[in-house]
Amino acid sequence: MRPRFCLIPIVLVMAVAARAEVVILKNGDRLTGHWTSVVEAKLLFKSDVVGDVSIPIDQIRSFAPAETVVVLLPKGETVSGNLSVADGEKLEVRNASATRTFAAASVEAIYPEAIEGAGGSRKPWRNWRFNGNLGYSLLRGDRTANTASLGLDAVRRQPNLPGLKERWRTNFSASGLIADARDFTGVHTSANAAAATLRQDFLFTAHNFAFVLGQIEHDEAQSLDIRQTYGTGVGRDLVDRPRALFSALVGVTLVRERFQTLQPRTSSEALTGEKLSLKITDRVSFDHQLNFYPGLSRAGEYRLDGSLLLSTHIVSWLSLTTGVTDHYLSQPLGGHHNNETLLTTGLGFNFGK
Repeated sequence: MRPRFCLIPIVLVMAVAARAEVVILKNGDRLTGHWTSVVEAKLLFKSDVVGDVSIPIDQIRSFAPAETVVVLLPKGETVSGNLSVADGEKLEVRNASATRTFAAASVEAIYPEAIEGAGGSRKPWRNWRFNGNLGYSLLRGDRTANTASLGLDAVRRQPNLPGLKERWRTNFSASGLIADARDFTGVHTSANAAAATLRQDFLFTAHNFAFVLGQIEHDEAQSLDIRQTYGTGVGRDLVDRPRALFSALVGVTLVRERFQTLQPRTSSEALTGEKLSLKITDRVSFDHQLNFYPGLSRAGEYRLDGSLLLSTHIVSWLSLTTGVTDHYLSQPLGGHHNNETLLTTGLGFNFGK
């Protein structure tokens, strides 16, 4: 019986080897491993010996992966089939209906069909990138105070592969503040706040988009029990570079809000906003956002929300952060200030793809 069990690992090794691809270069070298994509006329290959390598197509003598591929062409056209590369001069794709040949420079990208499908998937848990910050402070003495703040920003782009035109962009942000203080006389005060925003963009060109959004807010310092904002509009990415993204938007919103001393009310507002993300150095980044809501049904009233965040990265996923947020009401409740400004320092984190 033992010889039979010994055959199991041998069969497994042979199965793994059978799935590996082989790239033969023009200089005679052979690489064995697995490919991931062809982008900018270069084959991205994970070699069993040398690890990740990027091989120009014109340096390949032969390569023919076993699985079906998807070729992404300019203007959004796609072709699927079996790929072969011969003498670095042409890419040949064969399927049941035809065989097509392409020059490497004319192809936006090539992916295994399974990976391309995952990159274009709209499953809600895929392809999110998160950035967050957490701060805490305490005071002990004649006064006792505790303050904790939490912020979270996330974006999801679909499709999320080089060569595929981005069509959908989901933006989510959430923030929370817990502030509690008690002085030596026993007087207790608190200023808790929370907000969350979800905005869905549809990009009808590379830099122009239409959006819908929903937002919910609570702000104890302004005696705001709840504010719900629903809106729609259009926007444009005015700057879209590896180190800088600046976008602006305009729209209209419907607002439902309830303050502690007022009856619930519904109104309409316009919306103008901008967002800037700037990578100053490899370790330092800056984010700024400003939204202005002039009243439409209540002429003369307006509100404004803004934020600044400066992050210094310690490692790829951890950073030190300093942030400022500001909320302004043109006509606050009696006894309240127009402006509410919060300065926070703490740790930042980011993860996702």
